[in-house]
Amino acid sequence: MTYAGKLSNLAEATKNAPNYSFEQVNIKDVEALEKVFQKHAPTDIINFAAESHVDNSIKNPKIFTETNVIGTQNLLDLYRKYSLKRFYQVSTDEVYGDVPES
Repeated sequence: MTYAGKLSNLAEATKNAPNYSFEQVNIKDVEALEKVFQKHAPTDIINFAAESHVDNSIKNPKIFTETNVIGTQNLLDLYRKYSLKRFYQVSTDEVYGDVPES
């Protein structure tokens, strides 16, 4: 987890979810991701992993590219390798830009 996430936010939402598992691994680490897939044999992926905040992306674009592009590609590659059912990509409102005044 980075500055953008809080593990405690998941407690209430997942307390009655017997199939839920949280594994804290670096999305850029293919070997660590592979171990998670082997351990849990998932059927679906929900990817919340992302670097956000436009100002931070301007200051350090490499971290954003590695996490948001390469990390997502790593998950997509494993999704295909293991023939999973669904891949959900979660994003922030920042991808849509500013809302024009009406």
